[in-house]
Amino acid sequence: MSVDHSAILEALQSGESQNSVARRLGCGPATVNRIAKRNGLEYTAPKHAAEARRDYAFAERIQLVNKLFDKLSEMVEGPLTPNGLQALSISFGILTDKRRLEDGDVTARTEVTGGDARERIASKLDELATRRRATDAA
Repeated sequence: MSVDHSAILEALQSGESQNSVARRLGCGPATVNRIAKRNGLEYTAPKHAAEARRDYAFAERIQLVNKLFDKLSEMVEGPLTPNGLQALSISFGILTDKRRLEDGDVTARTEVTGGDARERIASKLDELATRRRATDAA
């Protein structure tokens, strides 16, 4: 059976799937794949439905967080009571944290300053152990 290589390449370059081209032209998907590879066309498997939904949901979440940031920006310009300012600040902190999570950034930091931090911790642990022994003995 003769396969029209140019028809296959043209269909693939226009965005048609390999399986669709194979069905339409009456050849096997492996044949279409081989012809594509020989001509430098990279085949990428279609995303699974769950992956597509996850990516779409991610885009929607980012869009929503951006809208909320815009809304917060508008609200800052208006009159604010102390309680309103507190609520706005909390909302900003949460939104910032969530956006950083979506972006893959770190959202918590632990800082240990001073070279004697380990010694202080060890001392505190010793103090607690002494208290426990005293409590157990009584």
